[in-house]
Amino acid sequence: MLRSFVVSLTSPAAILYLRAIVSPVRETAPTPKQVPRESYPPAVWDGTTEVLEDVVGVKSRYCRFLDTQDWARWSALFLPDATLQMGPSQEAIVHGRDEIEALLRSQLRKASTLHQVRDPELREEGLGRVRIIWRMKDRVETPLYLLEGAGFYDDVYVQTPEGWRIESLRLHRTKVAFTPKSFVMKSVLNAHRNGLLRYLSPSADRTLGEALHVGLRPGQRP
Repeated sequence: MLRSFVVSLTSPAAILYLRAIVSPVRETAPTPKQVPRESYPPAVWDGTTEVLEDVVGVKSRYCRFLDTQDWARWSALFLPDATLQMGPSQEAIVHGRDEIEALLRSQLRKASTLHQVRDPELREEGLGRVRIIWRMKDRVETPLYLLEGAGFYDDVYVQTPEGWRIESLRLHRTKVAFTPKSFVMKSVLNAHRNGLLRYLSPSADRTLGEALHVGLRPGQRP
């Protein structure tokens, strides 16, 4: 019976659903610095304070549109060729705004969520390009599980004629409280913990391992 449950969770839809719970990892960013106004044309760069205020607005809308599932306005915050990474492996990277929207629509279709960010740390990456580390907390509840997590977003923003847009976003979790709400999810979680899932379905085992991954290795961001 457990094997049938595991097989059902290795379908493409189930694997995408499991990847809603992930833990990115990055290296520690240097201390933000003030950039002189004269270093950049005023239309592109107005100084760290003004840029930070603009990007805070983008991230605030990111959280609000995500929690209200306003997908059209949420996806418009990304560049067309943006990347999203919500797991420690290269396989967790999603390429393209349309693919990012499709993934989150699928993952959160029956979910209620709450995303909160604070303490932005800005680092200039060049003309009209900044990287910001945000401290974050979130709560995701679906028919299968309840997840409450904390960690960091590692974002890169690029200035466009329409305003600042997200070029890349990576989520790293430092804490995850994961509570299964169904017999199927409890069975799969137990199989992962005791090593059985690795033999029954390596792909499902890898996906769940990424979902529950927390912690930083030496030299990793943020």
